[in-house]
Amino acid sequence: MCPEHWSLLPHYHYVDRITGRYDGYYDTNLGRGCTGPCTLAITEAQTWSHKWGASIGFSKDPVSATVGYDVTYSSTQTFSYSFPVNAGETKVVIQRDWYHVTNMEVRTDWLYCTSVNCSVVSQEFGTAWAGQWFQRIFRAERV
Repeated sequence: MCPEHWSLLPHYHYVDRITGRYDGYYDTNLGRGCTGPCTLAITEAQTWSHKWGASIGFSKDPVSATVGYDVTYSSTQTFSYSFPVNAGETKVVIQRDWYHVTNMEVRTDWLYCTSVNCSVVSQEFGTAWAGQWFQRIFRAERV
């Protein structure tokens, strides 16, 4: 059984091939800002995590095996930043998380099983991706 989705029919998930690799990022507005003169500064523990997704119901295990790391792993790390903001300027803090991204073609084989054997009765094809977190960068952006 797959922990990511439930089905009465037995099935197996496969990564058929890797279709590309690149580095990409997500930007998040942290909702912290000020109008100068001021300083945007903090030191705090924050969580980061690897990411993954699929266009069909799928299990993380074949994706993790293909890329060589646990796609659901997360950890906590201490991060710091300090940005001076000039008089009359308004700035907010943007967090940019960088990932090594792998794109894949995936499939699910649906089976019909008897007491003697199982045979594939249908296949579902889709895509999946995995992102291995590797860096967090903060910047102060003008509003």
